[in-house]
Order: sequence, then structure tokens, then C-alpha cells
Amino acid sequence: MVIANLLVSFLSILTFGSVQNSGKINLKSDCKTIATFLETNLNLFVQAVNEERSENDDIFYCDSIENKQTVYIEDNGAIKETILLDFDGSNGYLLLADNFEILAFSSHGKSPFDGVTADRYKYSPYGGFYYEFNGQVYDITGHNYNSIDLSLASGGRQHYDGQASGMHGCGGIESPATYINNCYGNSYNLVSSKSLSVTRFTQNTLSCYFMVSESGSYTGEGNCGLVAGYHAMQCLQRTKWQNMPSISARCLYDPYIYEPNEYFKRFDITGRPLYENVAKQDNEILENWPTLYKEARMYAVNNYNRCNDFIVNQVSATIEHIASDYGYSVDAREDPLYKFSLDKGINEINNDEPLVFYVSNDETYGAHFVAVNGYKKYQERKRVWIFDVVNTVILYEIVDGQSNYARYYDMSATASLGMLIFMDLK
Repeated sequence: MVIANLLVSFLSILTFGSVQNSGKINLKSDCKTIATFLETNLNLFVQAVNEERSENDDIFYCDSIENKQTVYIEDNGAIKETILLDFDGSNGYLLLADNFEILAFSSHGKSPFDGVTADRYKYSPYGGFYYEFNGQVYDITGHNYNSIDLSLASGGRQHYDGQASGMHGCGGIESPATYINNCYGNSYNLVSSKSLSVTRFTQNTLSCYFMVSESGSYTGEGNCGLVAGYHAMQCLQRTKWQNMPSISARCLYDPYIYEPNEYFKRFDITGRPLYENVAKQDNEILENWPTLYKEARMYAVNNYNRCNDFIVNQVSATIEHIASDYGYSVDAREDPLYKFSLDKGINEINNDEPLVFYVSNDETYGAHFVAVNGYKKYQERKRVWIFDVVNTVILYEIVDGQSNYARYYDMSATASLGMLIFMDLK
């Protein structure tokens, strides 16, 4: 690596400030200073990239930087500046952050914002480049995210090690480290994580009515929206909503009394099923339901005449109503799932505030609600010259209503559009 050694020797005599970068160069670590240095020494960067390229990679050509543009990223809740350097011609671009980090790099093509006029140019490690104009949000193809289509499925993902047996898509991940290694490679490391405490219940455990298959197995009500909303409230019940009933508080629930409209859709006055494939539990009175779930269910049944097949705004309204009953104010705000909004989800979890995630037509779950009670953030760092090229993957920890232990969902890989319900506490 003679060229690399020469580069290090050359850089060791340069002084641009007081902050050391790995002992090789005195250079301030803010992106503007580094961008100026890179522009002045562009030939050394080009040599370093070509030295690191594999046999199948194209040679990187670049003589100058034709444009520098400020691009904003969100980092731990703070909005920070990065610099997008557009190389001459169609020779690619580079997104430079503080601390010698390269967040995006291409050795060919135009700037992602070539020909785009915007109020603010932005980037997310999960969703890539996007921009804001006249209060609207657009991706770099000009698609307006405020008119999002929720019918798109993720499509064609294989099963990976670490996912539950037989599962495809982006969910059902039971061993995050195994999944990351199999899906992305062993160069990714866990850099941050958090998990909010929650007692997990399955949909069947919180169901009154069951469909019976030919094999004799029981399937619950399809009450995922109600179950996800309850688990999100349960997280807040532990940390912020202390006036709510204790987590351990249980109550009796008789569907014959509390939800007669739902009950008599399935059973006659004597309790006999109206359909052959409909069953109920041995006892008419169900025991050991959490008090908070009972109250949420009663509100949904009384106001929406249903215990299943919820839509997003019914879940958020139920959360807001139950919180209000105990003196708390929350805006359970529904946002379309933009990949670049995943940073906000991390910030919410770090603030002890869970989410509800509506997955639209994903291969793992179909149309399904889950609670989000944590995350794991993985990063890969590749050294090129004095820079770290950074790639990021985020997994949300979820309560999916199908198991009573932690599962994860790969938010970085999903192409399934959906909704996130954020708990904006007032």
C-alpha cells in the first residue's frame, strides 16, 4: 500500500485546526472545513477511492467540484448541516457530514438535486435524499408524499436467518444480530438501542371470539389495532401516565353484557354459535383482562361498533380518549410512513414514547397494526483515505400481537407503505 503510505505522510504535515483525526491530520471536524480541504486536495481523494475499488468497480474520474450545497439531516433530534459536493460533469457526488463521515457517495451521475428548486434540501440515512417546497415534502423523483398510496406491497423478499420460521418480508425478526449478519453482512455493528418495558399479550389472549379451522386451531378476532393501541398505552402507563390503573390490574369482561351487538352477531340468546366455525371460550366471563385494555375495547365497541378491522384514525382516537379519561392529553398523530421519518421514531423511543405502526400489505403480516416499543441501530463503516463511509440500518422492536416475546421489523428494507402514529404528549 505504497500510495496509502505516501498519502498519510503528506497529510501528516497539513494543519487546518486543532482537532486530531485518528492522529493523521490536524483538521477541524466540521463539514464546511473538511469540504474546503477536500476541494483543494481532490486528486488525493480520487486516488484513494480508486485504490479501494474492487475489480468490478468502474474507475472514478473527477477533476473538480462544480457545486456545493447545504443539505440538512436529523441527528438525535437536532437538525444539522451537511455539505453535498457535486463532482464535475456526470462524475457523481458526495454527502459530507461532521467528523469526517461520508453519508452518501456515488462515482457517477448527477447531483440528486440537479434541476430541483426547493426551500430546504434534506437527507436521511434510511430514506435517502428528499426536499421541502411550499410546505410539501417530495422525494428526488418529485413524488409528493402528501398523496401517498397505501396499497403498495413490499414484494419478493426472501427468508433470512433470524426471522421466524417460514416468514418473509421485513418482519418476524427474532434474532436481530443473526438477521443483520445474514441480510447485510458481518461488517455491521450495533451502535445504539433502546427498549421500553412492556408486558406482551397476543391477539388471541385479548379476543372474545374465535374462528375454528378444519384442523381445529383457533384464530382470534383480527383485533390488531386495538391490541397495538393498548400496548402503546401500556408503555406510557409505566413511565408517564401514573394515574392509570396498575399494569397488574385485571378485571372480568363478559361480552354478553358489555358488547351485545358484537356478541349477537355470533351467538343466540342461549349462547349457541350461529355458525359452525365460530367458537367461544369455555367460560362466558373472560378473566384476567388488563383493565386498560377493557376500557379501550369498550370505547371502541361503543363508538365504532366493532372489535376488529380498525382503521388508523380509530386507533389514534381511542388512545386519545382513554388518556383524556385519566387527565392526560396526547395528540396521537397519524403520519404516512416516510423512510426519512424513522429518525423521529428513534427520538420518540429515546423520550420514552412508543409508536403504533400500521403495516400496509407487507409479506410478513398483511395489513396489520403493531406497537413499536424500541429500536436497534446498526452501522457499517468503511475507511477511505481520511473518511468513514457510513451505512445505517434501523430495526424497530415491535409487539406484533402474534407472539409474546420481542420481534423486530426492518424499517430500512421495507417498501411497504403504511402509517406511523406518534404519541405527541401535551
